[in-house]
Amino acid sequence: MNMDDMGEGEYKSFDEELNSDSKKIQEEMGITKENISYSEKFKDPVLLAALLTRTLEEKKRTNELLSELVRKLDKLDELEIELGRLREFLGAGLKKEEQPMLGDVDERIVEFMKKVGQATSVEVQKALKYRGRNGASARLHKLYLQGFLEKKQAGRKVYYLYKQKEGWQGDR
Repeated sequence: MNMDDMGEGEYKSFDEELNSDSKKIQEEMGITKENISYSEKFKDPVLLAALLTRTLEEKKRTNELLSELVRKLDKLDELEIELGRLREFLGAGLKKEEQPMLGDVDERIVEFMKKVGQATSVEVQKALKYRGRNGASARLHKLYLQGFLEKKQAGRKVYYLYKQKEGWQGDR
């Protein structure tokens, strides 16, 4: 049926049916007059400008917080390096039997590091077929703390280097 062919009575019933269907859909979707009035407000350019300004301010604050966090992490890395040096200095006098023993997985990592010289946790992960980088990273860090590896940072990448020392299990 074409809209032009409808009589006035049929046209009103079509409008009523359309309004009824529209109300049902709005109810099912949870759309209220209040929601509709909010959506109308978002057409106001002043409100949009105010929202964008607020978003920009929040982004600046977030960036400042992230920058401060990065600075603190860098400082923490420096302190960790210094702590490693102190441990190395204090551990230099340990006897051969006092050196930490390595498990099979750690021994494989040390052998891999001895072979390649230096590697990141991603490279160790791939070489030893770890599922995730966290496992490799944790083991490398443990070996660093035990004095088997050195740790260097270049940007966001952390490189672990094999550290030769007499009397260690890894120097066989």
